[in-house]
Amino acid sequence: MSNGVEYNLRLNNSGFNGPLTEARSSLGGFKTFSVGSMAVVGAAVAGAALAVKGLHAAWTEAKAAVGEAADRETMQTAFIPLLGSAKAAKDRMMELADFAAHTPFQLPEIAAASRTLETLTDGALSTGQGLTMVGDVASGTNTPFEELAVTIGRLYSGLDSGRPVGEAMQRLQEVGAITPEVRTKLEKLQAEGKKGSEVWRVAAEDLARFSGGMELQSQTWNGKLSTLGDAWSEVRAQFGEPIMDALKPLLDDGISTIENMAVKAREIGETIAYAMRFM
Repeated sequence: MSNGVEYNLRLNNSGFNGPLTEARSSLGGFKTFSVGSMAVVGAAVAGAALAVKGLHAAWTEAKAAVGEAADRETMQTAFIPLLGSAKAAKDRMMELADFAAHTPFQLPEIAAASRTLETLTDGALSTGQGLTMVGDVASGTNTPFEELAVTIGRLYSGLDSGRPVGEAMQRLQEVGAITPEVRTKLEKLQAEGKKGSEVWRVAAEDLARFSGGMELQSQTWNGKLSTLGDAWSEVRAQFGEPIMDALKPLLDDGISTIENMAVKAREIGETIAYAMRFM
């Protein structure tokens, strides 16, 4: 109101409100659409990430399986010269794998011990009851399997041939595997010129005191973990062996290609050297 004059201003905003309402409605629809779309995209990305992670885990496990199979192949091959044939070596590895699956020891140390006993005892203690005896004594005296296999193998070899075994008997007495009385008896028998199975039987009877030692250790926590590890290693080896065999031809091709590259590389090097001398 100014100087007694009153003004009333009325605006018709219907033309503005209509588009504004439509715009708000469109924005709301876009929001709903964008949220839903982003959820779909997010789910797809998450699924892809899980798939990549799964593939990585599968590839890692496949490499581990091939590695396990390759390690066993190497151990098996080492038996061929000792046993005389690939079949005998394969049979030995199968036997040792079964032995490992039921004892608190791992296959690599068992295979190494079996090879040692094969050479020192001419196969008398490298499998079956002989290997079991060594394992029982190792369990009962808490001595590494491979170490005890070497010591008992030397004892057997010396008693069988009549050679001195003082060092081996001393070590076995230190770990409590042989009593002082038995050591004295063995020394007396050797002094009398006795050798072979008659003398070894005296030692074997004393070592038999530890019979069942592996079974007792297998029931412990660490023993069960070892058995579980052996079982899983067997699964890996069986899974990885056919993959390894399938990849071998590719390795042969790669070796051949690299060997050819070496020849070409020398030719190129000689050409460059000639050019440098000429310059």
